[in-house]
Amino acid sequence: MRSLLLLIACFSGLISFAQTNAAETGSTLQSMAEGGGMFRSFDNRSRETKGSLKVFEEFLPGGITMNDGQEFEFNRMNYDGFYDAIIVIRKKQEQVVTTMMVKAFYIVDVTDTLYFDRLLRPDNRMGYYQRLTSGNKVKLYKKLYTTIQQATYTGAYSTGSTQAELIANFAFYVQDGTLRPQEIKNKKMLFELFPVEKEKLQDFIKENKTDFKKDKDVMTLIEYLDSIRAVVPTN
Repeated sequence: MRSLLLLIACFSGLISFAQTNAAETGSTLQSMAEGGGMFRSFDNRSRETKGSLKVFEEFLPGGITMNDGQEFEFNRMNYDGFYDAIIVIRKKQEQVVTTMMVKAFYIVDVTDTLYFDRLLRPDNRMGYYQRLTSGNKVKLYKKLYTTIQQATYTGAYSTGSTQAELIANFAFYVQDGTLRPQEIKNKKMLFELFPVEKEKLQDFIKENKTDFKKDKDVMTLIEYLDSIRAVVPTN
């Protein structure tokens, strides 16, 4: 009997159910993000909050890789950019998969397969980053995240927004043999991380007119950086 109870407890730790709550407001979303929560509402828009927690408009096929190497496929998956969590449809319910048990996952978006790795975030918590390049020395990641913009309505004659809104954002990160990826918003930040390659990077950026807001431009740049990086860094 004890073994059965332990088995049930372990399985419960893998997937937690996401419950809907029509009264959930923007302030509630913010407090839950700061404190964490097991049961969360996904894309259940209240009158007080616009936008979606989900990164993808629809649930898509994909799969997850557990820490022990086990792989599971799902017909319907999504990624929650607000809570930094994987959502799956299982038994006709939206469920969030426990982050600490998942090493990586992928989602098939129409004709492209997007790969995500679990890595350390700037706040020292684990989260997911989309892997854009897989260099031997330097990797490029894209962090998809959602922020909440509070309502600015302050009175009867205010022209501000009367609703809080969920805003989709992204940022580029490079991983140079370390657990924690480093954000690169511009060439200055890149040069600070790679001073030895600075001169060559400057020439490459100038020649290719690299735009640090475009996936393809930054991917080409980091692939070049990986090719000129002299030594494979150690952890």
